[in-house]
Amino acid sequence: THAEESLIFLSYGCEVDEFQHIMYQHPNLTPDQRNDVWLRLEKKYRPWIDFDGLPFYGRGAGWQRQLHIYECPFYYIDYCLSTMAALQFFLLSEADHADAWQRYLKLCRRGGTASYTELCATAGLRTPFEPGSVKAIAQPVAEWIRRHQV
Repeated sequence: THAEESLIFLSYGCEVDEFQHIMYQHPNLTPDQRNDVWLRLEKKYRPWIDFDGLPFYGRGAGWQRQLHIYECPFYYIDYCLSTMAALQFFLLSEADHADAWQRYLKLCRRGGTASYTELCATAGLRTPFEPGSVKAIAQPVAEWIRRHQV
């Protein structure tokens, strides 16, 4: 389901972001060292993936397929931020669709005039920068997935 894919995506998006931070902090890493960093992050963020029989990914070169790293550095985390907001709107909509819609419209009216955290506050959403917020958002989504057996 889209809900499940969204939860899984969050870990990958954070992996890409952390990788970029490390690359910019250590610009002289060799290609092999960069691949080693990616493999370490794969184990941290997506330990369930098995790259046996996939030499490109098994040697840690998977980061090279993520064009954002080259074309739009540090942009990828925006997808995680928007996903966190979207998951909250999903949960709100499950509880009270009309209220969720009004919050969404309120956020949209401020679009382009406020920061991400201000927009979240406008709609009564948590930001992933608040301690415990990712878990507080992800757990009910995971419970929804289990309840609906999708």
